[in-house]
Amino acid sequence: MQSVVSITQMKLEMRRRILADLKKISGDEAREKSARVQKNLKNKLASEKGLWAGFQSMASEPLIQWPEVSENIQWCFPVLSEKKLEFKKSVQSFQKTSLGFQEPIDGESVELDQLQGVVVPGLAFDLQGHRLGRGRGFYDQTLEKFKGSVIGVCYQSSLVDSVPVEDHDLKCHFIITDEKTVEVGC
Repeated sequence: MQSVVSITQMKLEMRRRILADLKKISGDEAREKSARVQKNLKNKLASEKGLWAGFQSMASEPLIQWPEVSENIQWCFPVLSEKKLEFKKSVQSFQKTSLGFQEPIDGESVELDQLQGVVVPGLAFDLQGHRLGRGRGFYDQTLEKFKGSVIGVCYQSSLVDSVPVEDHDLKCHFIITDEKTVEVGC
């Protein structure tokens, strides 16, 4: 087993490499790939309904138009509260946080166990469902005991052979890219 320090270093190096690769994607290419991610996500969620959590995309993530994914899903969005995420539905407005992501400034709070599923962004995913996030652990901590479906979304170039993993790291049930849907089977 590798030491925690070496896994932490491996994650840091992978984040740098993936972010550098993502910055090379042009605006037009990102829009095209995002549309394909959204189409694949729409196909995956076609029979789903109820409350699901999405996210407001950062520059390096696929841009998802959540209302276009499903008419049967009510989308909720994360708000950072201490070191965990809380979720809000019926959101009309967002603001940029000091960490650079958009979170709701209105809406109604939703308990985690009310969600049918959560769609999570990631810098990288592997075929075993492991996710490399941005390093703060918000999704890992929040979804630690979540019983619903967890779907990761990324560009195909961020689907890698192996992501460095620690015991607390989130594992996804499905990974959606601009080229395919991967069922992990966890």
